[in-house]
Amino acid sequence: MTKLDKIAEIYTNKASARRKPEAFFEGRHEPLYPMELFLLNQQIRAGKANTPTSTKKSARVYLLTGVGRCYECWVGNPHQTKVSLRGVTGNGYTYYRCAVHQEYYRSQRRRASDGENVLPATDADVMDALLQRHSLLPAKKVEQEVQKLINNIRLPDEWYESILAYVVTRHGMTDYERERYNLQSALERLQKMFQWNHISEADYLQQAVPLKHTLAQLNPIAAPEARQALPLLQDFPALWRQMLPIEQRAVLQTMFSALYFDAQGELRKISAQPGFEKLVN
Repeated sequence: MTKLDKIAEIYTNKASARRKPEAFFEGRHEPLYPMELFLLNQQIRAGKANTPTSTKKSARVYLLTGVGRCYECWVGNPHQTKVSLRGVTGNGYTYYRCAVHQEYYRSQRRRASDGENVLPATDADVMDALLQRHSLLPAKKVEQEVQKLINNIRLPDEWYESILAYVVTRHGMTDYERERYNLQSALERLQKMFQWNHISEADYLQQAVPLKHTLAQLNPIAAPEARQALPLLQDFPALWRQMLPIEQRAVLQTMFSALYFDAQGELRKISAQPGFEKLVN
């Protein structure tokens, strides 16, 4: 068993040993603050998970974390799809640099400090040729490329209902489908009771008409708060400008699996997450 396998086994044992709740119950008390604020705080916490911060030093948010890729390394080896760009800050400026570029020089410094030989000449020549095509990418330039991409995004009309459902309810269309099922079941029961002469026509109409009206209105877009949010979906670039940097990063990670930038900071290749290919095409 390798050391990695032992670590994985320890983690698995710890995870399985945790107490698991037998059931969950929806709270009935008034929440101290809205669910939207809670979710936003969770995003901020996740962004600071491995970053030492203090009240005087907040964590930096690098927009391309998780999606930025090095196009130069991909051209050299198309099978190497996950060569990431890492955000760095120095002397008041923010840059992105290739992880291969960074790790290579780290390994060279470690080898030199340990008295080991550097890479063989042939491997070093190949690596040097690759590294010559790299450069520090100013964040301003790279993020302008992202803004150009965002400016061309138009959300499909058929997505509006599903998105707006989350504006109105916590679980989106799941809540609407559950409510629609309950209303339709109640209406079917009334129809059967009327057919079996268990209720009069007047009683049937008195109960069925409000149910049919509620069913007809059961659409997220009909809700006032959804109608207020609809113009933002119709103008996605405007919605993007209203987001916090950490929200923008979360949106990029949701829509795209990789954005490839060359040595000049130009966006050269886009890979969308499953279901979001339509935005790229």
